[in-house]
Amino acid sequence: MKELNIGGQVVRIRANPLASIYYKQEFKRTILSDFMTFAKGLVNLEQLNTGIDIENIQNIDLSGLDDVVLLQMVWAMNKADSAFTSAPTPSYESWVASLESFDITDAEMLQDIMTEIKNGFFRGGGAKFAPKR
Repeated sequence: MKELNIGGQVVRIRANPLASIYYKQEFKRTILSDFMTFAKGLVNLEQLNTGIDIENIQNIDLSGLDDVVLLQMVWAMNKADSAFTSAPTPSYESWVASLESFDITDAEMLQDIMTEIKNGFFRGGGAKFAPKR
């Protein structure tokens, strides 16, 4: 469980199976698929920050950096956390409307979200995708 500061509000998130279910029910996609797309966008953004030369800039794909997808992931994890508290989570649109601001460039917030997802959904200490022989 992590506590985020979003626009001056404390938002608790928890990456667990409930978050996956809530995400799929609400958005008809999987949270892990959208997370991987977002993470790829972050990696590409990091390439820009490391001083890529101007000739190669058109090869950088930032389409994965979708602020709406990030909000959706946070909402689902917030709703999953509410199963452990007495505070109900409003509908996605009402929840977003309650946020005064949302800064997708907030490095601390992004790190906390990524850490929670890694710790909650990738508990094995690192995904190994090579088939066993």
